[in-house]
Amino acid sequence: MLGISRRNFKDVSCECFLNLYKTMVRPLLEHANSIWLPRRVCNLTKIEKVQMKATKYMCHIKDLSYDDRLCRLKLPLNYRRIRGDMTELHKIP
Repeated sequence: MLGISRRNFKDVSCECFLNLYKTMVRPLLEHANSIWLPRRVCNLTKIEKVQMKATKYMCHIKDLSYDDRLCRLKLPLNYRRIRGDMTELHKIP
C-alpha cells in the first residue's frame, strides 16, 4: 500500500503524503494488533521498516534520524500498540 501511494501520488506535498500514510498504510500495520501481538523483535522491526520507509518519503525531514522523524511527525507506533492492548484489556468483562 505504501508503494501504491508513492507511485500514484508523486507530486503531492509532504503533509498530503502524511495524511495518505495515516489513512491507507497505518491501519494495515495496526490491524488486529492486540490479537497477534508482535512481541518478537524480528516482527516489530518488519513493521517499523514500513514506517521508516514512509518517513523517508517526507521531503523536508528525510535527512533526520528515524527517531527524530517520528517525533516531528508524531507517529509513535509503539504507543499505539500499547493503547490498543489497553483498550482490548478494558473490553474484557
